[in-house]
Amino acid sequence: MVAFQGAKRFEATSAGFVEAEALGTTNMGDPKSLGAFLAWGLARRPAKRLALVFADHGFSWPGWGDDGSHAGD
Repeated sequence: MVAFQGAKRFEATSAGFVEAEALGTTNMGDPKSLGAFLAWGLARRPAKRLALVFADHGFSWPGWGDDGSHAGD
């Protein structure tokens, strides 16, 4: 696994994950970040059926998905 700073977007290919874009510091708790990610993904890989799955590392109870780099946003 490669350590890096900031947010990055990756595409899944038959060769593995390929970095598509480096975003730098990004507040992942901001709804605008989610909207931008969805717009990017839908433009790159349009589909007839979609699913959006939220996952966390399991330690944010009772909250969910906080961004520790942006004051727990």
